[in-house]
Amino acid sequence: MSLRKPVGPLRATVAVGVLLPCGDTRLVFDFDDLARRMRNFTEARDWGRFHDPKSLTLALVGEVGELAELLQWVRPEDQAAVVGTQPLYGRLAEEMADVLLYLLCLADVVGVDLAQAAIDKLRINEERFPPDEHRSIAPGKA
Repeated sequence: MSLRKPVGPLRATVAVGVLLPCGDTRLVFDFDDLARRMRNFTEARDWGRFHDPKSLTLALVGEVGELAELLQWVRPEDQAAVVGTQPLYGRLAEEMADVLLYLLCLADVVGVDLAQAAIDKLRINEERFPPDEHRSIAPGKA
C-alpha cells in the first residue's frame, strides 16, 4: 500500500501560501525565505537566546513525537482512509509544519543550507540504492 501521491519535478524551492499572524500573506518561495520569516518571528519575541542547537534538536524530537503519536494506533490497513480525513489530516499538517519550522530554525542556527543538503543526500542515496538492485527491498533488509 502506498500513501504517496504523484508529485512534479524535484526542485529546491517550494511555493506555498501562508498566512502569518502578523498578516503577511506573501508566498514562500524557498527555504531561505521561510527561514528568514522564522528568524523574524523568533527575534520579535526575543526567543533567539533559547535557540541553541541542542534545545532546537530536542524541540524537533518532541514535535516528531507528536506527529508519531497521531498515527501510533492507526492500523496499517486503515491508514490510507484516515490520513486524508479531518480532523487527522489537519493535525498531521500542523505537526509536520512544526517539524519543518524547527528543522529550518536548526539549520539556520548552525548554518546548513537545508535545500542543498537535501539535494546532496538524495544524490548520495540514488547512487547507494540503484533501483535495479533495491526495488521493493527495504534499505538494510537485503
